[in-house]
Amino acid sequence: LYMTAHSLRQLQRTDEAARAYARLIEQAPQHALAEAGRYEAAALALARRDFATARSLAAAVTPTPELAEDLAWIQAEAARALGEAENAVRGYDQVVRDHAAGEKASAARFHAARLTQELGRWEEAAQRYRAVADDARSRALAPEALYAAAYARVQLEQRAEAVKDWARLQKEYPDFPRLDEVL
Repeated sequence: LYMTAHSLRQLQRTDEAARAYARLIEQAPQHALAEAGRYEAAALALARRDFATARSLAAAVTPTPELAEDLAWIQAEAARALGEAENAVRGYDQVVRDHAAGEKASAARFHAARLTQELGRWEEAAQRYRAVADDARSRALAPEALYAAAYARVQLEQRAEAVKDWARLQKEYPDFPRLDEVL
């Protein structure tokens, strides 16, 4: 069943793959490949935007070193999509804390900043955005992070700090598409 599900997933026949993973998990929950099936099913559920299923499947997988970052990411993304901002922030923070050198850490840091902003925690959001901008691995997210940090500072009426972020944005990222909004 695992090979069937995996093959269907590779062929992008996602509905059939999801059903095959579900059969594997239901019919042989203790099979050596059931754990891998739960992980694959969780990732597939996330991609299919079935967030509750993705979260429950990811929670059922034992986090090995190879899977831990992805499992934490799946749970954080599912929480965000389900409107559970605080849980999502904690999940993204876990990705950053436990997998700082991982491929998802920069995006996790940025998403956590965005969610704290949405929660109205402007000071925390500004600090988180600056951390993204200062992290060399987050280079692709840095311009947006500086823009957002400055916006958060404006909300806090910290105009001098906002100007510092905008000046840095103009200097380091002169091609940023929304730069004219700042100037």
